[in-house]
Amino acid sequence: MAAEEDNEEMEETKEIEETEETEKRSIGDVVKEVASTTDGLLGVGVMDMEGVPVAVVTAPGATLNAELAAAQLAVVVRLCSLTADKLKLGDFDENLITTASKYILTKALTPDFYLAMILSKESTTLGMARLVAREHAAQVCQALPKFE
Repeated sequence: MAAEEDNEEMEETKEIEETEETEKRSIGDVVKEVASTTDGLLGVGVMDMEGVPVAVVTAPGATLNAELAAAQLAVVVRLCSLTADKLKLGDFDENLITTASKYILTKALTPDFYLAMILSKESTTLGMARLVAREHAAQVCQALPKFE
């Protein structure tokens, strides 16, 4: 019986340590992980709704202007959010813009921040892009500062 209790305590301690490790990750670390694990990614970033990039990673050789992208996509995200609100469609979740050769995916993280990804259609699929965004959204949210 004592051995079982010791095992349970060890498992609880391990879970607490893993949770603390996850909480210690910075936004930049999570964004770098997204960049390193996503084929076809040209740029990824966490932006605020005012269009200010919080953490951005661009692929080597990419000519992406992160500040311009953040500013332009913030307008789109705010408009999508406002439209969903006015039409009483629920909270804005994500938006997809497609061009001849790129996917531009934005995903709401909080009312104040969103995740943006720009990907090459030749090197990835839309499903993979959405999966990566969804998978990392919770990690980014944990790393965001908490304002009260």
